[in-house]
Amino acid sequence: MKRKKNQRLYRVWEATDRVWESPLKEAREDVVSAPQQATETYHELRMTLPALLPRYLASQRWFGGKARQIRSAEITDLVPMGNTHLEAFALLRALQAPQEGAGGNAEAALVAVAIGHERSTFAVSDGRTCEFTRVLDWGGSQLNVALARTLDAAPSEVEELKRSLPLNVATVPDGLSPERAAQARDAMIRTIQVFARELVSSLQFYQNQPGSLGIGEIVLSGGTAHLAGLAEELERLIGVRVRVGDPLARMKVSKKVGEPDQIGSLAVAIGLGIED
Repeated sequence: MKRKKNQRLYRVWEATDRVWESPLKEAREDVVSAPQQATETYHELRMTLPALLPRYLASQRWFGGKARQIRSAEITDLVPMGNTHLEAFALLRALQAPQEGAGGNAEAALVAVAIGHERSTFAVSDGRTCEFTRVLDWGGSQLNVALARTLDAAPSEVEELKRSLPLNVATVPDGLSPERAAQARDAMIRTIQVFARELVSSLQFYQNQPGSLGIGEIVLSGGTAHLAGLAEELERLIGVRVRVGDPLARMKVSKKVGEPDQIGSLAVAIGLGIED
């Protein structure tokens, strides 16, 4: 790690001893890092889609107007999405309003990670455009499997235990001995190390691109993000500040709504509803 211009920005060039080295993965279909190509694509779509849409719509099972012929189609508007997946676009929008950089620092990239049950979405933005995104094959269910193997139980039976077992406090949940609680906690930490390696690999890939920004922090969302001690453990492993984001920060919420449990799981849905 090294700081840029004495600011708290990070360059994740190498995996440290805390996260053993993982080779960089080649660019795949779920990796998007060339937003300048998107502008050219939008112009092409505006020219080619009108001729293709009538036949396409008529061939779709969900199209309810098969008895009527579509004579023509017109593209009235195209919404630029930074050449990225809709989920990543919505995630970034929920966690920060458009600005240069992140957190008031124009030289810092906004790094958002939505941890779902089966998979996670990793997205990096310069504050306005999603520059890089990929889907990680890791989710909260991985922790369930690790706990189930350790405690000789079914993954569905350990969900409540997972929520009551902090990673950073040596507490003993009801029904477990101190020894078994320590074994369960260790199993979860080992599984999180796999996730940390994936995050380091993704950060390395992004920062190998020309014009990449420094990493100020990683913002977590998703249901699993609320796991006690997860942000602290990832920060310890990666060496970059990690915090849990608030997807309601950009909204005015009625007092009648209260504070929903695991609000992070709604980050993408909230982002889709925000208009900037």
